[in-house]
Amino acid sequence: MKDSSQGETCRNCRELIGAALDNELSSGETAELMGHLDTCPHCREEWDKFLAVKAGIKNILAKEPVPAHLEKSLSAALAKESGRYKRRQSITMAMAAILIALLGLVFLNGKIPSNTKDEAAAQRLASIVDATSHNTDNSNCQDCRINFVGRKDGEEMTKLAGFAVFDSKLGSFELSGSDLVQVKDGNKLVRLCYTSKTDKRVNCIDVYQAPSGTITLAQATEIEINGKKLRQGKIGRQAVVQYTAAGTDLTFVSPLSQEELTALVKPNV
Repeated sequence: MKDSSQGETCRNCRELIGAALDNELSSGETAELMGHLDTCPHCREEWDKFLAVKAGIKNILAKEPVPAHLEKSLSAALAKESGRYKRRQSITMAMAAILIALLGLVFLNGKIPSNTKDEAAAQRLASIVDATSHNTDNSNCQDCRINFVGRKDGEEMTKLAGFAVFDSKLGSFELSGSDLVQVKDGNKLVRLCYTSKTDKRVNCIDVYQAPSGTITLAQATEIEINGKKLRQGKIGRQAVVQYTAAGTDLTFVSPLSQEELTALVKPNV
């Protein structure tokens, strides 16, 4: 039988989930939610379901932008049903209904109709990496604002970003710099730079972090390490490894080979 205090904690957690999906939590609430999800498999299962539905919606929207009037209508419907104190079933049903509506458009029209060229390119991982990576040929980031904050760890960056930020263990590499990046649509992500004093081939491994689904790796292959799925791919000449932890996508970008980068990332998974 579940302890009554534990039950109350779970209820509080599930009340926060709706706001978390809309990035409306304070840093304190985010820490409270993520801390509980790390210790409660039942709430973790609910959280993963929400993320799966939200990721499905984002994947569809990434292919073609939705007409402005439809996007507003769907957003309003979701906001109405997913107020931060609604029951989790209502949130799930509202998100699922939106996903079904979007899939219906794709089925009927062949693709989601578009009447605008103002696609949020800054959310595309390739665009962000091309503009901000320490190993890119193009260091001009017109669609984002980068705030270098020194060498702050995951706990400090979580407070600044408003979502869970993780420290990474990368062999002989060590954290040398932390950046808070804000893209043109207002979303925030974190870029951590890890440098090695012994490996002269690469001056930095960039680790981008953002709420799950904000930046995704296109044309990726999946592998499994320690029972967890990782996505691998390339952006230009750089290898990319991405996985998800506690609602945050961690994306490692480096000019090292795919095998070397995956081996470095493996202890974190």
